[in-house]
Amino acid sequence: MKLLCAALGKNTSITSLNLDQNQLKCVDPSLSNYLATNTTLQELSLSANKILNEGIAGLAGFLEPNSTLTYIDLSKNNFGDAGFEVFATEIQANMGIKYLDISKCKDVTDEGSLVALANSIADNRCLETLNLNMLRVRKPFLKSHMDAGLMKNITLTEIIGKLPPDTVEMQLTTNILIKEKIRTCFVEQAKLTKRS
Repeated sequence: MKLLCAALGKNTSITSLNLDQNQLKCVDPSLSNYLATNTTLQELSLSANKILNEGIAGLAGFLEPNSTLTYIDLSKNNFGDAGFEVFATEIQANMGIKYLDISKCKDVTDEGSLVALANSIADNRCLETLNLNMLRVRKPFLKSHMDAGLMKNITLTEIIGKLPPDTVEMQLTTNILIKEKIRTCFVEQAKLTKRS
């Protein structure tokens, strides 16, 4: 990883990097250090790497100084609330990431780090799409945490995942800043859920 990051440090043309399924577990600090000063890489996929709490917490260090990376896929990893809470808190100040995928990270919960993410969403001014697919997101969390975040956020236009449709509809009717696209996404998902 150190060699890759050293090479990327001299990069002026690679805008997308897919490191899926590389068994990274603990992300080397050199990746976070590189991303903190990155001015070229726009998309990074770290899906299915078995990244643990220490790895995701260490990776969070790049979020505030980086405004170039717009897409990050952290799906299908092994981190839980203890590690993702650090990342979720740091995303508040990030001015680059528009798409965040944490789908299928089964140890991320709506009683833990998703609360920190909802709080960060309130002040984040860049995130447009949040993928929570296959995460357990319940009505109490939506009512007590996500609602407040969505009321203050002006950029989030899409949340991907199976969320309780009646609660989501209520949240969206009180949120005048979210684009109509998000309402359509949840209405369509609710229709599909009813058919199943």
